[in-house]
Parts: sequence; C-alpha cells; structure tokens
Amino acid sequence: MIQFLLVGSGVYLIDTSSLVELDNKHLVLPGQPARLPSFSVLEQALIWDGLENLAKNGRGKLIRQVKAELERWNPDALNRLKIYPGHRAPNRTPDLVGIYQNVMSQFPRLIERYPKYDPADPWIIAMARKYGYAVVTEETPAAEKAKSPRKTPIPDVCQALGMTCLNLRGLAELEEWIPKRVS
Repeated sequence: MIQFLLVGSGVYLIDTSSLVELDNKHLVLPGQPARLPSFSVLEQALIWDGLENLAKNGRGKLIRQVKAELERWNPDALNRLKIYPGHRAPNRTPDLVGIYQNVMSQFPRLIERYPKYDPADPWIIAMARKYGYAVVTEETPAAEKAKSPRKTPIPDVCQALGMTCLNLRGLAELEEWIPKRVS
C-alpha cells in the first residue's frame, strides 16, 4: 500500500472498503474468494476505539457516498461513526466539483462505466485533494495485483497526484492504536 508518513494529527477520509474489511464483511461478499480475517478481535476493538476518537475529534471523515455504500454493506459501522458530528466531511462546493471533474478526466477508469450509484472513489480523492486529507482504503495498487484491474485503484490515483494514501492497518500503526508488525 502506498503510504506517505504523516504526523499523527492528520485528517483522514475513510473509504468504505476499510470499514467493510475491519468488520470482516469482505469475507461474505458474493463472488469474492474466501479470505482470512484481516484483523484479530483485539485489533478490531483497538482500531474501532481509534476510529471513534478520530470521528469525535473531527479527524476521521466519511463522505456522503461512503455513507450510502455503508448503508448497503456495513450499516453497523455507519451507525457507530455517524453519532459523532466530527465524522461529517465538508459540503460539496463548485470548486470541489471542479476538482472531481479534473480527477475524472485524468483517470476515467477510476469508476465503472455505468455505475448504479454515485461512486465514492472520485469524491474521496477530490475532497482529500482540496483539503489536504489523507485517504484510507483497502484497495490494492494495480502493481500488486496478479491481473490487471478493471478500474484504476484509489492508491494509484493518489500516488499519481502526490496524495497521502494508506490502509487501515497503516493508519492504526501510525496513530499507535496497534503495534507495528515486524516483517
């Protein structure tokens, strides 16, 4: 996962994939291969405490499109974070729409061609770019995948734009919620 180090006081935009994976909802997605849990029960509890504290302090944000995805794929995670007013991302503005359009023109494969819903990925990137937030996602960069992805992964876009992108484990280690893994 692409990761540029931040001091522990950054603001993070959290992608749906991170909260789905944290709660092991990815283990039951139709059409997905069987996988082991990404986090131990203790790690889950520590990371949830950390995410709730980020939301309380306005440092962990969810955009509207992520909330809509969580309604479908992990409503418990959404309910857990939306009680904190600090989880709310800034409202859409004309300049944010302009950044979104620029991102989509540079990376047309960021989303599927005819999405059923308003996709979160380009809005996450646009908002992170506008406000200098870090992106937290479990998407895998294309270079780390066995076969070419159908769409451009968030980490690839963040790298191309010089933005900070990390996965949930990276965030938890950076914020010192869990100890760093020894490789």
